[in-house]
Amino acid sequence: RTSQDVGSLLSGFFHFWADWLGEGGSGRGGALAQWWVVCTRIGAPLQQADKAWPEGAAGREWHLFPIEDPVDEDHDLGRVLTPRSLAVLKQELSRAAQTLAEGGTLEQVLREHQ
Repeated sequence: RTSQDVGSLLSGFFHFWADWLGEGGSGRGGALAQWWVVCTRIGAPLQQADKAWPEGAAGREWHLFPIEDPVDEDHDLGRVLTPRSLAVLKQELSRAAQTLAEGGTLEQVLREHQ
């Protein structure tokens, strides 16, 4: 149980993942994401070296933001992210965190960014 309201938890979520992935891929979090796997199955990160995920046909699976499928441990849910789509994800997480930090609303966070 937590005493935090939903808004605080949501803001914390966006701040955490924006930091984890690091701004522009060069931040502290960007390096962490290259070595760790998000694992909801055990509720803690796993070392990426412990996963024997294949690189995929013609290098199309990058494992840039690895997320273990809680139902199928051999499946990386993040494998479909390309370097370009990962950059967009990082931008949107940072934008959401900043919007909420400045007192913005959930509606503003969910609005498509131009």
